[in-house]
Amino acid sequence: MVTAEPTRGRRSAWLPPGPCEGPYPSDMAREPQEDAALRARAAALSTHYLGGHARPNSVRWVDTMQGRWGSCTPSAGTIRLSRRLQSMPGHVRDYVLLHELTHLLVPGHGPNFWTLLGSYPHVERARRYLDAVTAAAAAPGSVERSEAEVATGG
Repeated sequence: MVTAEPTRGRRSAWLPPGPCEGPYPSDMAREPQEDAALRARAAALSTHYLGGHARPNSVRWVDTMQGRWGSCTPSAGTIRLSRRLQSMPGHVRDYVLLHELTHLLVPGHGPNFWTLLGSYPHVERARRYLDAVTAAAAAPGSVERSEAEVATGG
């Protein structure tokens, strides 16, 4: 699971597309082809970075995920990504998808997990980007802040 909570309040610059940069449809909301493209991307990332060992049964975009960027249920082989990722750079979407793919192979976030995920060269840059987005959303005056945070002064 990749949470939308900042770890160190880091910021990042945009990174040019890498060798595995691929399609992420952003203007085909809720269409079956969109999830098919996401499944194809997952297969490409698994092949390139995990030796093809991560084989999800389902990979899909979801609208309901607000506190996380992605989630995985290893026992069911399912991966869900927040639709909020669609407007982010490809290396960030790839990182979150690869993070969840890695959970199909290694539960938790122990050393084996980070070793496998470390094959992706943009881990730190993607994490910094997500941290910056999360920090900006939590900042006073942000339109992303929840009504509860506003009501409690949080």
